[in-house]
Amino acid sequence: MTETGHRFSPHTAEHGFEVWAPTRDQCYAEAVRALVASFASVPSRAQAREVRVELAPACEEDMLADLLEEVLEVVDDRDLVPVDVAVEDTADGGLVAEMIVVPGDTVELVGDLPQSVAVDGLSFRHESDHWVCRFLVED
Repeated sequence: MTETGHRFSPHTAEHGFEVWAPTRDQCYAEAVRALVASFASVPSRAQAREVRVELAPACEEDMLADLLEEVLEVVDDRDLVPVDVAVEDTADGGLVAEMIVVPGDTVELVGDLPQSVAVDGLSFRHESDHWVCRFLVED
């Protein structure tokens, strides 16, 4: 297994993702990258800017679902697509994600924008020397 990465498998109405990274925060960030890679290819960062998302403390699975839903909202409501992300813990146990985003019309769509993150099938855990999360999104 490589240091940080992801794989996904399209199904009829869902996409399944598996993401891994050496740290918890990197695993959250890679989950965002995996989600975006399922529907967009970003050729340039010419018009990039930053969007900050703060999440309240919760279990890892709930924070993963909340983070991915925030990404879908940024894409759908604001027509901005994340091209990079950094995630850090907050002092109260929540998360802050700083996403570098570009306008939606500057990316190439390679798939349908998922409509939501499925509540079933979420997992986020530490396995030996890395973190692994799994999730499904619904088209």
